[in-house]
Amino acid sequence: MSYDGPDRRWVPRFLRVGGVHIPYASREKVLQTIDRSFHDRSQIRVAFCNAHTMVSALRSQGYIDTLSHFLVLNDGVGLDLASSLFMGHGFEDNLNGTDLVPEILEKASAPVSIYMLGAKQHVVEEAGRQLAARFPRHRIVGMHHGYLKREDEAGVVAKINASGADLLLVAMGNPRQEQFIDRNAADLSPRVLIGVGALFDFISGTVPRAPQWMRMLRLEWLFRLMIEPRRLGWRYTGGLAIFLVEIMRLRVARMWAKPEDLEREEQNLPKRLRPEN
Repeated sequence: MSYDGPDRRWVPRFLRVGGVHIPYASREKVLQTIDRSFHDRSQIRVAFCNAHTMVSALRSQGYIDTLSHFLVLNDGVGLDLASSLFMGHGFEDNLNGTDLVPEILEKASAPVSIYMLGAKQHVVEEAGRQLAARFPRHRIVGMHHGYLKREDEAGVVAKINASGADLLLVAMGNPRQEQFIDRNAADLSPRVLIGVGALFDFISGTVPRAPQWMRMLRLEWLFRLMIEPRRLGWRYTGGLAIFLVEIMRLRVARMWAKPEDLEREEQNLPKRLRPEN
């Protein structure tokens, strides 16, 4: 727990929305936590939560249960809006996977072996070439497309383990990527398991990223909607409306919650879900 001010008022360390816990953590603290996992051999699962992810979770208790095993990081303006409605303030940093994963590699304290799972085969291969060129001190030790049947998973897990990877990047979209990680985490030897969404598409150049000025203004979602209106139209219109309605409903419910119950809930969260203090 944490306290603020002379009255030692309790300040939540997590935004809790419908059972999903998202820490108020800086980029630096998150990077430290992930880097430490490479060295102390404590496995960590990382997910990125945007408005679409939150709506999916609010509609599925199973997905909420899956995310309860992850360090869930805030991604995008929708989560900032939710935080402002619940807590009166946003997050310190926007921790989207497209930017954070390269930072993990850039700031890693030692060379990292990487296995890339997801997207189409030619996309993951090109993304692997681009990552290898950008971060030559790390090694890409394996790649596999993300179009797996459940019966294929054991064989892919065996390949991942045989590669000696420290870091597994899974790009299947959510909730599939988090479900794959959660189902197989106990059998996977990499210490850091991250669901990375469209990262391989961006790195390979298959899908362009928004210009820097749009990213700075938190308008990357608008750029993606403009270039993929058919695929993303519902997510950024109807999906956003559902998100706002659910957030307001949960905000009203939270107003009646007792502070000691909220504090107890945070204290009971597994330690692995807490970024380094």
